Amino acid sequence: MTNHIHPITVDLSLRSQPQRRNELNDSRTLWVYAYEPNNDDATPIDVMSEMLYERYYARNEVLTKKHLWLLLKDLAINWLQSETQYLAVKLNKNAYGPGTVYHHLGFKYNATSKLIEILQIDDLIEFHRGFNDRDRGIGYISRIKAAANLISMFQDFGVKESINRIYPVAKPLSSIEIRDTSKRAIDFVPTAQVKVMIDEVAKYNEALEVTNIDVTLDGYPFPVKIDLTRKFVRRIFNNNTIEQGGRLAGAWWLSCPSDIRSRILIGRLEAVEFDLKALHPVLLYAEQGIDYFVEIGGDPYEVCDVESVINRPLRDIEQRLFRNVFKQIFLVLINNTDEEKAKGAYWQEVGTANRKARKEGRPLPYPERLSPEHLNLLWANFKEAHAVIDACFAGSGNEVPASMRLMRLDSDYIMQVLMRMLDNEVVCLSVHDSLIVPFSSRQLAERVMREVFMDVLLKKGIRPVQARAEEEHFYKAFQEYGKQSYIENKVLQRRAMISRPQYLNYFPASPS
Repeated sequence: MTNHIHPITVDLSLRSQPQRRNELNDSRTLWVYAYEPNNDDATPIDVMSEMLYERYYARNEVLTKKHLWLLLKDLAINWLQSETQYLAVKLNKNAYGPGTVYHHLGFKYNATSKLIEILQIDDLIEFHRGFNDRDRGIGYISRIKAAANLISMFQDFGVKESINRIYPVAKPLSSIEIRDTSKRAIDFVPTAQVKVMIDEVAKYNEALEVTNIDVTLDGYPFPVKIDLTRKFVRRIFNNNTIEQGGRLAGAWWLSCPSDIRSRILIGRLEAVEFDLKALHPVLLYAEQGIDYFVEIGGDPYEVCDVESVINRPLRDIEQRLFRNVFKQIFLVLINNTDEEKAKGAYWQEVGTANRKARKEGRPLPYPERLSPEHLNLLWANFKEAHAVIDACFAGSGNEVPASMRLMRLDSDYIMQVLMRMLDNEVVCLSVHDSLIVPFSSRQLAERVMREVFMDVLLKKGIRPVQARAEEEHFYKAFQEYGKQSYIENKVLQRRAMISRPQYLNYFPASPS
């Protein structure tokens, strides 16, 4: 039967036009550091919080020195990072409720909101109240930053001169975090198994602490902000159990743009990335006793005839865009239990990703105007092509998304790879299920990844199958880097002379 749906239109531009820059976008989230005043050897933050507390207590009896100290510290760190940067502050009670980091550290909503109000009245902070326009689908978290008067106080009290005591290179509060169904951290008594996990993450963090992990931004075309002090990780488990989730989180390379990762230097040397292709589809097929790449073959995200749906040939750039479509369909199918919610999650991800790319002037990752009718057809075709594993998809009656157990599998796998590499005195960086490896250790890494993959499957009672580890050489897009790269790059050389990691607030040079 002929399908009479109109063909879709796709934005074929290699790069969309960046939107006008909003200064409030230059922001980071407020982070409550551990409360550690030092009365014997006071820092400028200790002295300033004492002074301002005496000034403000009569105007705010719920205020404590702790609140002043915590907010002043983050305002100071924010200023040390970038004088144009704002702090995004959630001014709603839920952000300070049980299970949140704020609550854990004793940061109270009433005292915080009152303190921000007082600092604004006294012209010590610049404040922009947030908003949420649900009809238009836009909003902002409230923003604050140090105003001129507070900056003068930072300068008078010698905040920059005390940077090594004020700006922390902070390890996570806990190596293991178990969250409830509302994604709030819970208290737990570690079992013997959890203690092993804690020791593994602690061992890895110790190795990260003494390893130079840097990034070169020469010729990078987009603005980017990276805090090189965020080099520590923790494992996060979900739904009140260590049987779900478990991936590493917290380090800057886990949240930076993917093309930035191709510019990472480990120990001042170039790196390569190893990725187990289509790991989660391969694992689901392995659970059914099928070795996907041997018995089926091909790319599990390229199994549908898109051209028959859109009634025209695909262009080269569209091949990549539609592979992204099918990969996202797979992800939302295994991340949800309700199929309609999965489709909603698909549209939300696509809209968010394309808006972000358009704002930054990057290539759009998804077709710009894919109709719901076309998506439904592609969705059904994709599920039919993977009928062997459709019991793991949303809408199959599962109480827990399949992704939860898959993440436990791939996080166990990646942790064992990291431990094996450390046993060989090689520090690697993980990005979910892939590995960034010093170039000189690439052959060792590939062998370890294949061996550990088989071991993990055997221990879980899953049929051992072949993993397709693909190596992606870095630096191919902008410069050939070799062993002398760190010495020859003057920016990196200067950074190497600094005793502590540096915050990068990078904007590309304007074309001449």
